[in-house]
Amino acid sequence: MACSSLVRVATLNDPKTVVRKNEDGTVTFLGLEGKLLEVIIHGLNSQFELVMAEDKAWGQLLPDGNWTGMIGKIQKGLADIAIHFMSVTEKRLSIVDYSPTYTTEVLTFAIGKPGFKPKSLAFVKAFDSTIWITTLVILLLMPLIFTVLLREKGGYSEFLLMLATHVLQQSVNHNQDRFQYRILLSSWMFFTTILSFSYTAVFFSLLTLPAELKGVQNFQELSEAVMEKGYKCYVPKGSSTVDLLLQSEKKYLRELGRNVVRNEWYINSIPLPLNNQMDKESAMISGGAWMSVAAGPEEWKHYYMSDNSLLSFQFAVAMKKGFCHKRRLMKVIHSINNGGLYEKIRNHESFKLWNSAPERRRIVARNIGSLSLSDLSGAFLLLAAGVGLSTICFLAELIFIRKA
Repeated sequence: MACSSLVRVATLNDPKTVVRKNEDGTVTFLGLEGKLLEVIIHGLNSQFELVMAEDKAWGQLLPDGNWTGMIGKIQKGLADIAIHFMSVTEKRLSIVDYSPTYTTEVLTFAIGKPGFKPKSLAFVKAFDSTIWITTLVILLLMPLIFTVLLREKGGYSEFLLMLATHVLQQSVNHNQDRFQYRILLSSWMFFTTILSFSYTAVFFSLLTLPAELKGVQNFQELSEAVMEKGYKCYVPKGSSTVDLLLQSEKKYLRELGRNVVRNEWYINSIPLPLNNQMDKESAMISGGAWMSVAAGPEEWKHYYMSDNSLLSFQFAVAMKKGFCHKRRLMKVIHSINNGGLYEKIRNHESFKLWNSAPERRRIVARNIGSLSLSDLSGAFLLLAAGVGLSTICFLAELIFIRKA
């Protein structure tokens, strides 16, 4: 039986966004999907017809046994293959065959970067809470150690003031010449010197280049943010991602999946980085390589991509059972893998997307100059609070003395 020269290709996108017909009758392939389709069609030496999945879904199994999306188009005999980021799953094997995989992705999420820590709190943020608490405990215990070992009576407050003064790198008059005192004082001075230098270095660096705020880091934090803080989380419609979340053994992932389905949070067809669905309170769950176009550690990218992944999955071309060009398609995919063509196409298309939208880059202003009042407002407020508290204590003493 002769194979048909026409290959029907299921797609999620409007055919006009995948191919463009020129005035001279030729065809220009557009985007990552279009360029990959061009390589495959050229390898098959066939004509093609694009069949759009109206529901914009990859393919989910319905209770009646039918499939949605691109897999549904193949099941109904309306398409021969589907290539648009089609992941390999066991359920779909009952309906379609797969070519060799041409790339492997990790399923993770990206979300808008929360911004930078305010400079006004740099004097507090120089150390984390553990160091602050440890230092405070040591500061309170050391005067007691001085008092006990030196057998000084009623000297706790004096030692506390002296040791605190050393922490601030101020000079202190010493009226002790005992060997035990010198050992204790030397150890304390060594400790406070390292502590002060460390604090100064970090404090200055935070004033010059503020650190990034810590946002949502993993799926558990994302699920909690969705349920408790009103965050949103978008996933590919009709993809295996939805099933993975709903059928997970972990409760927080099931809750996340239910929120996605209940609110119909699905990724639209606008490509990254032009897609506006992600922000500081809206995340996307998808393949890491696809989202790396707009998300990553680079400062000019607006979105943070989590290191936490649910699983890794493989992309391949789905084809109907008994597809006539199956053997030739296998050879084409092997050639794509051997030549690294998919990675080349993906990098090239990512570069073109950023060139078409340079305004989407994140611009971080680094105005290195004189410090302003707002930069040190936290320290001034702390001083004002201390003066205010002292004034209140002074007035209370006056009132108490007059009553006495």
